[in-house]
Amino acid sequence: MTDSDTGQPMLIASTSHNQHDTREITPAQLRAKTAEARAQLTAFDDLADRYESARSATAVGAEIATQVLTALPGLAERIDPAEFAQLTTGLLVKHGLVPPQTVVEAAPPAVCTKYGWCKEPDGHDDLCWSKLIALPSVDGYGEHLLPVGLHAEDGKAPVVGFLDLDLTPAQARERVREISRHLDEVLALADRAEGPPAPASKDLLTAAQRGPEWMAKHLCPDWCVIKHGAPYTSETHEGPEVTAPSPIPFADRDPGDGESLVLAARVIQLNQDPHIWGVKTQVWVDVDRQTLELDVEETDRLIERLEQFLPQLRAVRDHLVEASAGDFPEDEAAVAERLATPAVPKDERA
Repeated sequence: MTDSDTGQPMLIASTSHNQHDTREITPAQLRAKTAEARAQLTAFDDLADRYESARSATAVGAEIATQVLTALPGLAERIDPAEFAQLTTGLLVKHGLVPPQTVVEAAPPAVCTKYGWCKEPDGHDDLCWSKLIALPSVDGYGEHLLPVGLHAEDGKAPVVGFLDLDLTPAQARERVREISRHLDEVLALADRAEGPPAPASKDLLTAAQRGPEWMAKHLCPDWCVIKHGAPYTSETHEGPEVTAPSPIPFADRDPGDGESLVLAARVIQLNQDPHIWGVKTQVWVDVDRQTLELDVEETDRLIERLEQFLPQLRAVRDHLVEASAGDFPEDEAAVAERLATPAVPKDERA
């Protein structure tokens, strides 16, 4: 094709699947790729020759075996024809009368020695490319969304190919956080379409479910789930609680205590004597036995830090997979014996 700015001819190439990685190449690079392709075709041709030789040995052995069995009908009743043909082929190969019956597989291409993630063969040009990853969702044309990959020029640090941008790792993480916040907004739109969140317990009702008279009497927002009346005043309003339970109890709890709550959050509104103290609405986040009282900005900062923490937690999990590969369970008999043996004071040990 021709460069629209300079009017000079250009060579453009991409992967065999055209994975949105079109780039300009030099004639030398194109010739190098052509040489690689020709070498591979030569290997395929040699493989075909060897396969034909192997088939020829089998055919000669089968033909001789058939002639022998035809000349000696009694032998055919005492030996399997296919087995006899195989034995005959083996004798022919052993004494060098036909080529060996071998099929050599083509050697796989050597992998790139620069980066473990590079999908190009060793000895390729100065640009390394990783396999692209994309969202499983597709658009209206059936194309996967947001293809992303790594690439690196010789002598330069790898970058993250993100849409049409080349990003540093830090920039890529910031883009991911932006997308994550956008997805939260999408989920918020879905929540608004459904109306106020339902209480976690069927025994709780929102103020909207209790009706207009209830809301007027207690100055209650429609999302409040407090059943006002002694000992609950009308000066505090609380929304449904969302929780992040742990998969097991905390280490200092009894195993029978069930799940522990890592995080729990709900909206709290305080409006005692609002003409004096005003109205204050926050998100209260319970972390074990402590509570964070957050405004909108502080809640955003907490969400951002949790989003940063999750990829790190996944990396720690992957490390656990490797580190725990050699783990094995305790020997119950040895444990019982150890527990039954009185402890010997340190000053009495040999």
